[in-house]
Amino acid sequence: MSEAQRKRRTTGSPLVARSSTKTSRRVSARRAANDTSIIVREVVDLTCEGSECAVVDLTSNDSVLRSTVTTAESYVVSSDEDDNAAPVLKTSVVSLHDNSVFRPTPGTISCPVCLDSYCEIVDSGRLVVSTKCGHVFCSQCLRDALTSSHTCPTCRKRLTHRQYHPLYI
Repeated sequence: MSEAQRKRRTTGSPLVARSSTKTSRRVSARRAANDTSIIVREVVDLTCEGSECAVVDLTSNDSVLRSTVTTAESYVVSSDEDDNAAPVLKTSVVSLHDNSVFRPTPGTISCPVCLDSYCEIVDSGRLVVSTKCGHVFCSQCLRDALTSSHTCPTCRKRLTHRQYHPLYI
């Protein structure tokens, strides 16, 4: 191949083709940008298991509080209005820490992995199981944990599938 042929090839049609490819890339990029603004987004709820789903409105404050309210004394520690003012006594404010109604009841059984209560575990067909180390889980969460890590999810003690048993309450 001669030097003249090499020059013709490098200065010939490949440059024209290269610039036309760049222009076509720009055009296709613009079309893609315009097409993305036309896309309609549809929300699909994949959490529903049956044909009827319970809809929970989290935007309104219609939660029911237990009516056993005891009057507790509370002082305002800091105020935006006046830094030199004396502490104000508010009797209508109830401290959640002082009221044992809002604390989890001792003796209730729940799975610390999925946070389901005893009733939710039993109603869904799962068993309440206890490990050799004494921790309580639902059967599905413990089975999955032992499959992946072979340890207790609470204390990380080494466990096998033979080292837990169902609890019948």
